[in-house]
Amino acid sequence: MKPTVLVTGATDGLGKALAAELAGMGARVLLHGRDQERGEQTLAELRAQTGSETLGWYRADLSSLAEVHGLAGQVAAEHERLDVLVNNAGIGTTLPGDGRRMESADGHELRFAVNYLAPFLLTRLLMPLLVGSAPARVVNVSSAGQAPIDFDDVMLERRYSGVQAYCQSKLALVMLTFDLAEELGENGVTANCLHPGTYMPTKMVFAAGVTPHDSLETGVRATARLVAAPELAEVSGRYFDRLAEARAHPQAYDLEARRRLRELSERLTGVAAPLSTRLPVEGNGGWGAASRASSPRGARWARLVARVVAGMCRAGAADLSVRLSEHERIVRPGSLRQRRGHASRGGRRRGSSSATGRGGSGTRTSVRRALLLCAGTPRAAAASV
Repeated sequence: MKPTVLVTGATDGLGKALAAELAGMGARVLLHGRDQERGEQTLAELRAQTGSETLGWYRADLSSLAEVHGLAGQVAAEHERLDVLVNNAGIGTTLPGDGRRMESADGHELRFAVNYLAPFLLTRLLMPLLVGSAPARVVNVSSAGQAPIDFDDVMLERRYSGVQAYCQSKLALVMLTFDLAEELGENGVTANCLHPGTYMPTKMVFAAGVTPHDSLETGVRATARLVAAPELAEVSGRYFDRLAEARAHPQAYDLEARRRLRELSERLTGVAAPLSTRLPVEGNGGWGAASRASSPRGARWARLVARVVAGMCRAGAADLSVRLSEHERIVRPGSLRQRRGHASRGGRRRGSSSATGRGGSGTRTSVRRALLLCAGTPRAAAASV
């Protein structure tokens, strides 16, 4: 089966070259961009270049959280699996705005919104699909240009600098990566980030008036390695400078700073807690590692949860923030018990539960509760799946 890879910012520069590389390797590549005409042109070019007939195209402006929701919903509704998410899209220090401070559609500093908040939200919303496809990977394209976040002025309203805006957003992406790696733990989804290359010949670099240093091929090789290299299958929570593991800015390792960033991100996006990353595993009485959660039963549940998210996006639910305490009552292990007689297969596994019981009705009840909570009304819930 061809792996399915979503690459954001795939109509130009590194994203486009990476998409071509992955399609040439046989992957089903989903291209994202914000311009419909350019997206269709890129799709045609890559089909001619790679001979791939499985390329897909998705349009969304990542400066709008509503459009990020829409992108996640469309991908979740149209694909039964997602093996890799590459958060590549980003804007540089000068364009747009020619160095002036700009705000997103939601009123957030633009570079923080596009380079960080959008991947934060997109990754959270697609996590059920990734876990259901485990082993899967999240690859965040960051930068060696990193600057500490001043939590008293995250949106740079007091003193704005395009360089600070860009560099703090890229550090935030590293911090997200480290958080994801810890949250996912044994669930079969890895999260890594990288500086793909220094001043590659992209529009972002040319707009800043900088002479290119690294080739585009350098960035493609480094990023494709995190996407597909077998030797990195179980490597997670790492920052790479091109091909070599490296140290990020010290703030990335500051647990208190990461907590503050995470809580801020949850408030700004309305995603108040990670979506469930633990799934029932056939033959395992509870919540096993998602590397084993790719069973038909576990995958079906993941797709269902993903489609709940898709419904939330389409319904435009007023309250998209699911508090952790509420969420745990919906998808707690006891509501997803396996069929009798399956717990003994293979014995107890790490992270598993020995609970058994009748399946079916508990799962349906949990899904119904999730739909009601997320969509707000039974009618909206019914329309969302």
